[in-house]
Amino acid sequence: MIHLPEAPSYMNNGLAFDDTQLKTPSLRTGLALEYLPGIDMGGDTIEDHGPRKTDATLNDTYTWSESSTGKVWYPDGVDGYADCGPVSAGIINEIDGDFTYCLWFDIFGLTIPAGMRLFGVSNSGGAPDPHCFLRVTNQSGTSSKMLFKMEDDATVEERATTSGTIDWAGNMRCVGIKYDWSAETGNIWVDGQRDAESENTQAGTIGALGSNAINIMFGAANSNGTPSNFANIGYAAVLMWVRQLDDAEMIEVQNDLYATRRRVDDHGF
Repeated sequence: MIHLPEAPSYMNNGLAFDDTQLKTPSLRTGLALEYLPGIDMGGDTIEDHGPRKTDATLNDTYTWSESSTGKVWYPDGVDGYADCGPVSAGIINEIDGDFTYCLWFDIFGLTIPAGMRLFGVSNSGGAPDPHCFLRVTNQSGTSSKMLFKMEDDATVEERATTSGTIDWAGNMRCVGIKYDWSAETGNIWVDGQRDAESENTQAGTIGALGSNAINIMFGAANSNGTPSNFANIGYAAVLMWVRQLDDAEMIEVQNDLYATRRRVDDHGF
C-alpha cells in the first residue's frame, strides 16, 4: 500500500532544505531535477529544488488543484505544459551513464487521453537524436499500460511496457523508471513495486548520445522543440537522477513523494 504523507508545512518540521538534516541524504546524489509543486503551491513556474536550479516555466492552460497530498500542478491536456529550460538539455546528454526518474500524479478520475506523454524528449531527423519519454498505451477510461522509450543517436531504441493494464483512478500514484545503459535494461516501478515489464530492444545495441539542445518537458513531451501529446494529470513530483537508484531508494521515493526533502526526526529516523 502506497503511503500518502501529509502535505508539506513549514510548521510541522516534516521537510528539510539543509542537506545535513535529511533522513536519506543519499537521495541527493546524482539528483538532476527536483520539482515538488506542493511546496510552490502556485504561480507560473515550478522551482527546481535540486542542485541545478533549472526552474520549469509553465505554459498555456493549467490550474493549481488540491489533491490528497496538497497542491498539484494540473495542465489541461490540450496545450498546457512545463518546460524545464536549457539546463535540462544538458541532463539528457548525461543519461548514457544510467538514469532514474519518478513521477507522482493524480488523474482525478478522468479519462486518459490516447498517447498521452507524461515526461521527456523526442528528437529526430539526425544525430543528436535522443528519445527518452514515458507515455500511456492501451488506454481505456481511467486505465492504461505505461510505455517507456529510450533511443540513441543511431536510432537504436529500447521500449519497456508494464506487464498489464493499470487503473490509475483513486488517489496519488507514482511511476518510476530505472535504466542501466550498458546492460540495456529498463525497469518500470509502480507505487513502490517493480513491475514485471516487457522489454524490447530494436535495431542493435544502445550507443552514446551526442550533445543536444532539446529541453525536457512534462505535461507533454518535447518533440523536436515543440510540445506534443499533452497530459491532463495533476503533477505532485517530477524527480530525475543521472544514476540508478538502488531498490531500497526506489521504494522510499515511491512511498513518500517528499522523500528527497524528508527531515530526520528527533530520534534520528
